[in-house]
Amino acid sequence: MDSTVLDLVIVGLGPAGLTASLYAKMYGLQAIGVGDVVGGKLISAPLIVDYPSQTGIKGIDFIAALLSQVKEQACELLVDDVIQIIKLDPQGFEIYTKSQKALQAKNVLIASGNSNKQYLNRARKLLTHLGVNLVNGFIVVNDRFESSVSNIFSAGDCIQYPRSLEQLTTAVTSAIQATACIYEKLKQAKPPILWGKTKIPRIVKV
Repeated sequence: MDSTVLDLVIVGLGPAGLTASLYAKMYGLQAIGVGDVVGGKLISAPLIVDYPSQTGIKGIDFIAALLSQVKEQACELLVDDVIQIIKLDPQGFEIYTKSQKALQAKNVLIASGNSNKQYLNRARKLLTHLGVNLVNGFIVVNDRFESSVSNIFSAGDCIQYPRSLEQLTTAVTSAIQATACIYEKLKQAKPPILWGKTKIPRIVKV
């Protein structure tokens, strides 16, 4: 077991998970994104026409551009399958992967996509074991993107409708909002405004 206790483990490397990894790094959080497929199901999208600034781009090309940005920021990614998450007492989590990698984190962000479309409903089984409240396979979150289990957050196509519309814009924006909420919970302050390479502190506190 890695003795380092991370601020955040992000489960899923689709558009939501990669975006969360990017913002976690830019916010200065110790985080790692873990998923079995980089890009998720978006890599098979023939054409994206509903994302701002894009008049038509293949899903695989969108992911390639996002991944390039993630690598430029030196975000830590692990291509592996999360098979178990254990909630520790009094707080924190242990996360285990198929290749027997063991991680410890203060928070977990589930960005694993629609569990109803996954082989053997893997994510649903993982979350049910944790006691996370689900409706029809989707994670119920509050206005801070936190699930019924404290310090387990969620973003993207795995959260309950109408928050998630299975659209790229929703996946990306919910990932940013969820990561900001995790930062606020950890630091008891609003995340900085990212302006170029400058981080501008916000005046308003949490």
